[in-house]
Amino acid sequence: MFVIAYLANYNGMASWCWEAAHALHELGQPVLLICAEDIELPGTPAVDILRFNPQDYSQPSSQLFSRIRQEVSNLSGQPSNFLNLLHHHLQQRGIQPSAYFLNMASLQHPTISTPQYVVGWAYPTSLMGYLAKVGTSTGWSFSKEAVRTGLSFLGWWRKDWSAYRSVTAVLAVSHKLERELMAQDIRVHVVHPGTLVRPNQIPTSSTSPCKLLIAAENLEDPRKRVKWMIDALKAESQPNFKLTLAGAASDAFQHWVCSNDFPAEFIGRVPRDQLQDVMAEQDVFLFGSRLDDWGYVLVEAMGQGLSIVAPNLSPFDEIVGDAGMLYSLSSSQEFRQKVHELSRSNSLAQRQAAWSRANRLFSRPAFGQSLLTAFSETNPSGAKCPVETC
Repeated sequence: MFVIAYLANYNGMASWCWEAAHALHELGQPVLLICAEDIELPGTPAVDILRFNPQDYSQPSSQLFSRIRQEVSNLSGQPSNFLNLLHHHLQQRGIQPSAYFLNMASLQHPTISTPQYVVGWAYPTSLMGYLAKVGTSTGWSFSKEAVRTGLSFLGWWRKDWSAYRSVTAVLAVSHKLERELMAQDIRVHVVHPGTLVRPNQIPTSSTSPCKLLIAAENLEDPRKRVKWMIDALKAESQPNFKLTLAGAASDAFQHWVCSNDFPAEFIGRVPRDQLQDVMAEQDVFLFGSRLDDWGYVLVEAMGQGLSIVAPNLSPFDEIVGDAGMLYSLSSSQEFRQKVHELSRSNSLAQRQAAWSRANRLFSRPAFGQSLLTAFSETNPSGAKCPVETC
């Protein structure tokens, strides 16, 4: 049995666990998905679920001593005790995993002999590469929060490299990350995180006006740069599009966006499975984030047949390939130009290219097979898959 952990929040790492478990299950492999006790699952699971909250992996206490201990732990390069506790818990239940697939490097534990695979997310892998993300996330401003964020990134860098050197193999989300790790003699496989790609339902004729979509948990989160994208679109003198925005937004933000008859509609927060239905009704997905180690929403949009407009950054360039439009991060003019090109032209060919790329590289079958290949080629005991499909 393959054990997938740890689904404990609602971000891309949680999506990785959900999709990895279902990708392996759909290839006929026995899977156990480990979830936090209080987490709401993104859908009805087709795999076995184990709710597990280890005592020392809970949220930090508000007491001063506990907070100090948590800060020191964050800075340390030592792994958490999560896998040690989980492994003991599974043994008590008579479960002997064939391998652990872990969505965070800090979850691994060097005392466990079962093969362990951790996802490698962060690129570049150098300390300066990690710390540069602090500046990006804080706007290069100096504050107490920026210092704390910097210390957290230092701790993540130390934990990641400690794990990379001790686990069975790293599952790198991009080829750029793979090359950096291989240069340091790290055992690594490229495993692009996948998602459910639905059958191709792209219409045979273009729609007018072009239907654009922006989606984020919080549309006013500055890291997502939704306001920046809308500022750029508002400069379009004769917009030939209609914009749908999915996510939380204040009344004031909605009023600003829709002012001066700007063609936009807010639909509020949408659950992940329903968002894919919304995506299927659109033409182009607009993405502005400058700080995502993968970009699951891009893969999901491409899987619904949407053309993509995204920053020319890693790993977005590897996700989009030649099936979308990339723009310079700071150029609102270039962003607007790319949107203009798609909204004024026949985008069906671009949409078809996006769906085909997602189906080939980022579908559940592709994801699951990549995981099985990594396992069969790297596990030290030469063990076979629980069900022989490797």
